[in-house]
Amino acid sequence: MMWLENIRKTMDALKKDEYGKNRVKKIDTNSKEKFIEEQNQKNKLTHEAMTNPKVGDRFEEFYHHWVFIVKVTEDHVWTLSASNPCKFPEDGKLEIRSKEEFKNFYSYKSPQMVDRYWISLVDRDNDVRGWI
Repeated sequence: MMWLENIRKTMDALKKDEYGKNRVKKIDTNSKEKFIEEQNQKNKLTHEAMTNPKVGDRFEEFYHHWVFIVKVTEDHVWTLSASNPCKFPEDGKLEIRSKEEFKNFYSYKSPQMVDRYWISLVDRDNDVRGWI
């Protein structure tokens, strides 16, 4: 049974860092629930912006790819998009899509991800006058 005790000691030692503090952190269920609530709210706001796009809406994909809405007509959405490193409006690529194409382009295609998008709304009402 000595080997079993040695395994337990080794496993306990692996849980500690070089200063003797625990490496393994317990999940704080309150912060997990808060995170889920924040993500659900973010998804809801993004869906609202995709359904009703407005000039000045800004979206991002993990702080790498950025999209600004620069013009909205009755039928179309005009965007400038670029990936880091970038500066707007200089580096933005102009794209014009119908409102339905705009929404579908950024939508996940999986049936489990209905009304979910691979970009997220960051904020609204940015001043994009003169960008196009």
